[in-house]
Parts: sequence; C-alpha cells; structure tokens
Amino acid sequence: MLTQTTSRVLEPSDLDAALAVLDREPVANAFVTARVQIAGLDPWRLGGEMWGWYEHGMLTSLCYAGANLVPIC
Repeated sequence: MLTQTTSRVLEPSDLDAALAVLDREPVANAFVTARVQIAGLDPWRLGGEMWGWYEHGMLTSLCYAGANLVPIC
C-alpha cells in the first residue's frame, strides 16, 4: 500500500494546524509553543523555520529549525 506523505515549511495559514499538533504534548512542547504563540509562523519573527510533515493531507508532526532542531511528533 502506498501512502502519500510530504514535508514543507509552514506558512501563516497553517497556524491552527501547527498549534493542534503542539497541543498534543503541552509540557514537552512548551518551548516551541511559546515561540509560535508569540511570533506565529513567520520565520523572521519565529527565529527559524517550522517544517511540517503531512500524511494523507493532514499535518502530523513538526520540526522547528532555528538555532536548534526541535522535533515535535
């Protein structure tokens, strides 16, 4: 069975979906959640890019790529 997956840099229109992923583990994701709540997904304000992993068109995980790489599953 083939699955359709993709990854890309998130845009401001992806904010609600990104916050939903971050809300799955609020304590573990506190660092990235705080940055996203303050800066949104604009790379300049965020201090890095937020990458998203999509499976079947749904955002399933994130990776904050700033001074550090922070994976969020």
